[in-house]
Amino acid sequence: MEYLNPVNFYKEIFKDILIKRDYLKPGRLLGLDISDKYVSLAVSDWKNLTAVPLRALDRQEINMSSMADMIQSLILEHNVVGFVVGSKRARPMDAQTRIFIDDLCTTGKVQGLKYTVWEFGITSKNAEFVLKQHLKFILEILNQPPDMSKTITEKCYSVCALQGYLDITNKMLKEDWD
Repeated sequence: MEYLNPVNFYKEIFKDILIKRDYLKPGRLLGLDISDKYVSLAVSDWKNLTAVPLRALDRQEINMSSMADMIQSLILEHNVVGFVVGSKRARPMDAQTRIFIDDLCTTGKVQGLKYTVWEFGITSKNAEFVLKQHLKFILEILNQPPDMSKTITEKCYSVCALQGYLDITNKMLKEDWD
């Protein structure tokens, strides 16, 4: 896996996908967020406008090789062309995230893909709003206590990182066309 800063990732990988809009096999992005307990995963929709939560992998229960296998299957299933990794800060990337990315690369199961890091401080207000609305809905439907929101939110941070990146890049594309 190779790191590209967010602008270069957009120029080299994502802009071309947004312009082509291959309706038969659209390229998508996979969002990742790494915490002490979980690796949360999200994928962009086929139009690359919205981040959709996929799952959270428990870091204490699943070893790196199994996680890499799961991520590799998601890459194939969703035609993933790159990763957007959420981090507390982009440069330097927080240590926990850096170690996870290095370990994931060591497995050899994500070779050839590129990734960028999206800092949570620049996550769009739209992403935060969407996550909070989904969370409120889930808690009401499942009749769960409000204290569940912290656990669920932690499992969905990948949505915020990916949605923040999607919002900015789609805006950049629109400005390129104007």
